[in-house]
Amino acid sequence: MQMISERIHELCEEKSFPWRGRSHTLKRELKLDISYQAIQKWLDGESAPSREYEEAICGYFGVNYEWLAAGNGPKYKKETCGCYITDELEIKLIELIRDMPDYAKEQLIQDANQLKQIIERLKKGGGGGDIE
Repeated sequence: MQMISERIHELCEEKSFPWRGRSHTLKRELKLDISYQAIQKWLDGESAPSREYEEAICGYFGVNYEWLAAGNGPKYKKETCGCYITDELEIKLIELIRDMPDYAKEQLIQDANQLKQIIERLKKGGGGGDIE
């Protein structure tokens, strides 16, 4: 059975966290208030994170708590923001957005809202064609 340390390493590999200094990378990226040594013990399988830290890991990597804590169930959440993820492309898109800097996320939201308004106008017949 895979240990939690192996699952944490798996998540780090997916994000291309370097092997060397991985505890420092986790602390920095997850903004954890814990020592590097404690994180290294998780990675070495000498101890397990508390529930609070497990939830922080799940939130950052977008994985299910049961998968991280016990290796049960699907790895990734099937529902995000009330929408069901239907394929790997959507998961990759969510990961790309999650990794964007805040200013880029804000611009993406503005662009998406403008596109939504254009589509709504077109649906109402204000733009010369019907869109389903």
